[in-house]
Amino acid sequence: MTMKQLIRLMTMTALLAAQAGAREPMDPPGKPNEDIYDIIERLAGDEMTLAQRAEYFTHYSPVVRREASKSLMREGKKAMPLITKALKSKDKRVIRAGTDALSGPFGVGMVGRGRRELQAVMTPDIAGAAAPLLAKLLDHDDLYVRDGALLALSNCGKATVPYLDKVVKMTANDHWWVRSSASKVIKRVGAPQSDKHAETMTRKFVAEPYVYPKRRLQEMVIELVKTGGKKTQVLQIVADALPLQKRDYFRYLLLEGLYKLGPDAAGALGGVEKLMAQEQQALARAPRGERAAIEKEIAYIQKVLDRIKPSKAGKERPRR
Repeated sequence: MTMKQLIRLMTMTALLAAQAGAREPMDPPGKPNEDIYDIIERLAGDEMTLAQRAEYFTHYSPVVRREASKSLMREGKKAMPLITKALKSKDKRVIRAGTDALSGPFGVGMVGRGRRELQAVMTPDIAGAAAPLLAKLLDHDDLYVRDGALLALSNCGKATVPYLDKVVKMTANDHWWVRSSASKVIKRVGAPQSDKHAETMTRKFVAEPYVYPKRRLQEMVIELVKTGGKKTQVLQIVADALPLQKRDYFRYLLLEGLYKLGPDAAGALGGVEKLMAQEQQALARAPRGERAAIEKEIAYIQKVLDRIKPSKAGKERPRR
């Protein structure tokens, strides 16, 4: 399937869903039955005014709305009046398109060119103007809007500081992707402001039951240790938790975080050593059929120990 066919398929799915359950008018701006792929090509060009691009925030297709957001994002300060208007809209689709214009074309996982484009236009004055509006959206009744606001706040840097308490509350949300977005905000705010929440967020990292947000929380904890003032407390929480963890992928993520920190994770060394002793005892009691798996765990833990406390073991990234 080509990209053009994929976009059309996604658009038709969105249109059918809209026609089946929407109470709001879902007609796109512009010509009736305008080809979706043609709209996207026009949004990527220079022929449309900023106001014309913003009109596509109401389009029924999420693909078109994202492309319209991306188009305005590239204009930086010139587009802020239209983005601000979108953030104040009563239409949740328009609001989300406005937040996407401040978080990048796809928000989650945006890397490379898209991320660099956003960094180039997200100046302190834009972040300062956007942050209060985005923080207000954290109280919106639509989950999709709240998540978009968090993704946008993650690009506002220190302008987010006055609203950090609200962001931390979002890390207790029932939906894992919202928790993930909230942890990204805290990571990017950085020290010293994030120190206030360092211990709370580390405990959330230990307890998180889903892989994707746990990885985002891992990144946040690494940042807290490297740049924050609560390094000792953060590492102690991880050290205390390690021997209590099951032998599974979630324990691996705790150990992997310590491996990435290397010597900076020395404060958690006692917990890793206790875990090693625990696994060695388990190996001594294990039946033959279980020994290979435990030996693999022990070898992995040893690599983490060697990374925290350098030895002749080498510096390769540990593998399970």
